[in-house]
Amino acid sequence: MIGLLIVDDEPHVVERLTATIDWASEGIGQVHGAYSADEALALLQVCSVDIVITDIRMPGMNGLELIAEIKSRWPKTKCILLSGYSDFEYAREAILHETKDYLLKPVKVPELLQSVRRVKAELEEEWNRVLSVRRLQEAMKEHLPLLQAKLLGDLLQGLRPASGQLSEKLKQLELAPFDGCTFALMTVRMEESLTAQYESHLSLMEYAIGNMVTELFGGRFHIWGTKDVHDYLVFAMTPKESLGERESAAGEPPVRELSEEESPVRELSAGEPLPEGAPAAGRDLLRWLERTASQLQAAVSTWLKGTVSVAVSPWGTFPDDVPALHARCFAAFRKWAGYETGVFLRVDADGWSEPHIQPLRQLAEPPTLVHLLDAGRWNEAAAKLDGILAELQERWPESEEHWLEAFFHLASAFLHVAHKNRRLLSDLIGGDYGKLTGVASVRSVRALREWSFRVLERLREDALRESKDSRSLLIRDIKAYIDRHLAQDISLQAIAGHVHMHPVYVSKLFKQETGENLSDYISRVRMAKAEYLLRHTNEKIYEIAQKVGYLQPHSFNQAFRKAFNMTPQEYRNRLNR
Repeated sequence: MIGLLIVDDEPHVVERLTATIDWASEGIGQVHGAYSADEALALLQVCSVDIVITDIRMPGMNGLELIAEIKSRWPKTKCILLSGYSDFEYAREAILHETKDYLLKPVKVPELLQSVRRVKAELEEEWNRVLSVRRLQEAMKEHLPLLQAKLLGDLLQGLRPASGQLSEKLKQLELAPFDGCTFALMTVRMEESLTAQYESHLSLMEYAIGNMVTELFGGRFHIWGTKDVHDYLVFAMTPKESLGERESAAGEPPVRELSEEESPVRELSAGEPLPEGAPAAGRDLLRWLERTASQLQAAVSTWLKGTVSVAVSPWGTFPDDVPALHARCFAAFRKWAGYETGVFLRVDADGWSEPHIQPLRQLAEPPTLVHLLDAGRWNEAAAKLDGILAELQERWPESEEHWLEAFFHLASAFLHVAHKNRRLLSDLIGGDYGKLTGVASVRSVRALREWSFRVLERLREDALRESKDSRSLLIRDIKAYIDRHLAQDISLQAIAGHVHMHPVYVSKLFKQETGENLSDYISRVRMAKAEYLLRHTNEKIYEIAQKVGYLQPHSFNQAFRKAFNMTPQEYRNRLNR
């Protein structure tokens, strides 16, 4: 929704234009008022304002100076000038400041609305251009490599799009149809001889290596690359020909056999690079991939004057095997390469392809359970908890240490979120707290599931109850402030300052909790008090207007007529009759 700000040093003008016009029907969501240029600038810093209507003649900074400041700091904001002076010089200077309209005071409401509608239409046209499909497509094209790399980076960490969406994403990002295909991962570790040389141009060096990979492997593989969280370059490769088709092809680039000095190869064992029963074509293609990876090492040495170590995974099915193959490549570097440089690793030989002991993957995959609890994302936390326990049941049902790994991880997350909310977990979960010290009572996965979901539900209930209580107290405080200051300035900024919160958040929260806009509530309270005073006192109408916050009787009359379809005097006359 469009945000509107009205600036005038005459309060009755601000009150009349903010309170008596049905801005919501014009598509204006938030209407703010300010009585000086300084107050307007302070409000613009904290609120989203699209259109500013300002007087020219104001003490201190005048309207033209205000517009110049707005254009320099918020160039998208449109400005309309009000003035009691039909002077050409003002109009000429207004045009120089790109003012959208120039209206003479006292401005008529239809004339003002017509001007606002024109400016609003111009804003909508600008945003339509920004959000046009063609422009979005051009922007996406420009950032395509970054978007492609991010998607693969997410998959390496186990973050997958919703079911059925991966193929569509691959198509949108102009990637090969990896989904469901056989693939291998090649991980490249850049070493100190490279990173020291190219420290100030590291991204260019990474780009150069990516081009080398495309040049060497692109004839036979679809290639998709990214940089992982360890700063290794990772390339997913799927054959352009299925593994059952002819392995050799006309025009295949020749493979130069490298000497041991050029590319030392460390095999994890003497086993075959593919499991028994794999298609012969697949075994040969993987050997070709490994030999060409050695060529990559030689090319980096020759042309970039540095060294890289390379690990090649076995075949897997995309995307199911992506996180596991990536983890195995990284583990191979850590266990076998160490500080050696220029190493080549086959991460698929007998005895290594399926390590006997692994951590529970779900515990570390982002977002972690503790992050979800911290953010109050309870449904996602429940799904995460279910995934952790499902992995424990499926992969390590008899492993006491994996059970302990899961138990202490869950207990730590629960304790953390309770203490962060300044609560003791023992107070929240009662008898279930004893399970933390008597772990034998939840030794089975089923018992752990029941216990952990009970704790999660109690944490959720406590957080929701506390949030609801805090919001209720805040709304009561805001209403009490309005009642105490009904005859004074009770702008959104004043209320936000009283409760020490951002004005936009205060406005949004009030609407969420009460179903009513804050400005509408203030107007309703003012009119209710005005009606009471008209009914039960003999005070003059201008005195009643001042008591309910209207400095000018004219503005009060207009607001009262809008609420009761009659003027205050007509209302009093009807009561007397």
